[in-house]
Amino acid sequence: MPLPSPLPRLQPPFWTGGVAVVGMIFWIETLRQFGFIVPTSFLLLIFAVALTASIDGLLAGVTSATVWAIYLIYASAVHFGPPSLTGGSVEVSLGIILVVLLAVRLGWIKDQNQKLIKKLRQASQELERRIEQRTAELLTANSRLAKEIRDRILAQEALGKNELALQLSQNRLESILSSLEDVVWSVRPQTSRLLYLNSAVDNLYGYSISDFLANSNLWLEVIHPEDRERVQQKRNFFNNNSLPLSPQSLLAIDGIDLEYRIVRSDGQVRWIRDHVQIHTDAHGIPIRIDGIVTDITKAKQVEEALGESERKFQAIFDQTSQFTWLLQPDGILLEANQTALDFSGLTPSEIVGKPFWQIQSWTQSTQTENRLKDAIAQAATGEFVRYQGSVLGLQGQVITMDFSVKPLRDEHGNIVLLISEGRDISDRIRAEAATNDAQNKDILLKEIHHRVKNNLQIVSGLLYLQSRYIDDESILEILCESRNRLQGHDLET
Repeated sequence: MPLPSPLPRLQPPFWTGGVAVVGMIFWIETLRQFGFIVPTSFLLLIFAVALTASIDGLLAGVTSATVWAIYLIYASAVHFGPPSLTGGSVEVSLGIILVVLLAVRLGWIKDQNQKLIKKLRQASQELERRIEQRTAELLTANSRLAKEIRDRILAQEALGKNELALQLSQNRLESILSSLEDVVWSVRPQTSRLLYLNSAVDNLYGYSISDFLANSNLWLEVIHPEDRERVQQKRNFFNNNSLPLSPQSLLAIDGIDLEYRIVRSDGQVRWIRDHVQIHTDAHGIPIRIDGIVTDITKAKQVEEALGESERKFQAIFDQTSQFTWLLQPDGILLEANQTALDFSGLTPSEIVGKPFWQIQSWTQSTQTENRLKDAIAQAATGEFVRYQGSVLGLQGQVITMDFSVKPLRDEHGNIVLLISEGRDISDRIRAEAATNDAQNKDILLKEIHHRVKNNLQIVSGLLYLQSRYIDDESILEILCESRNRLQGHDLET
């Protein structure tokens, strides 16, 4: 409990005594000026100085004594009439010395008393602070002790519940592990002794838990002969006859998955993925090896089917006679078939991952490059683009290509791939050109024939008109023969 604080003490300033003395002197001197002599006792002077020093301390006492000393000197020089506080020079000097000594002594005593009182107050405050601090520490300790007592009581009460909860938790964990299709196992690294194995091992391996407990090498024996050596190098803690692995060797296989085949008791071959986790103590020494074995047979079958499908697709993709390219929606080349590679003389490493329009074989100019870039941009929006263009081959041959870009969408309608195809139509273009040339020639011949026929008819008409004005039979015969020959030629054509 904090101590009550003392009432504050009023401390006048040090010059209070001096002011009071000056006031008394001023009052005495004023009365003297009007003819009233006020005798002043020396004891009154001593009392005033002593009171000032006692109240305000050393500085105030010295100040008051100094003022009185000045006045004594003044009073000794002025005749006050009746005997007063002044005397001879000796008395004045002795009075001044006495007053100063008295002021110094009483002021020093006052100052020492004030310092002592200040120290006592500081000691009282420090004692009060320590009492409060100790009280707070005791309260905290009592609170902590009470909490520890409550916690121990609660812990003792909860211990029984925790043991029951632990048993229930273990039962739930065992139920969960037993319901898993994956095989969960645990062995001791120093001896390779099996610590735990769930019941899923019967379905995956075709052997019971007791079979693995009875035969510590069964883990190794069920591995497919073609995979056994590889697995034994990675998982030689399976072999109970081998020396224990060093901690460094065990930690090196921590968290590594291993895929291999096993042969069930009924002869079926299964693919499994074995994941190993190494548990260590506080010093980093392996104390337990846990593993999870997952049946990945179906995934392997799907993977093999996908691989076979990929091989078939690649065979068809590479053996087709037309040029085929697979592009990202932004035009980055993903793959080109063998026909396109053979024609351009390029390898996949030279073109895969580059923008399609930057491959020199397909673009011989800025115009063809921009045209191809625009076609890819249109296809990326969902349009089917087709046009004809010229491409340059490895041997410098230029062919005319029927080029197209087709977008491929996923099940959500998003464009995920662009299929670009090109067909060499140079022969067709040449055939069409030859056909057009023949047709043009036929038209020209018909035009020439038509004009010749018209000219022959004109000449025949002129011969007929000429024969009407000739009487000579021989000439008429020649003209008639010529006209008949022209008409006969006209009939033949």
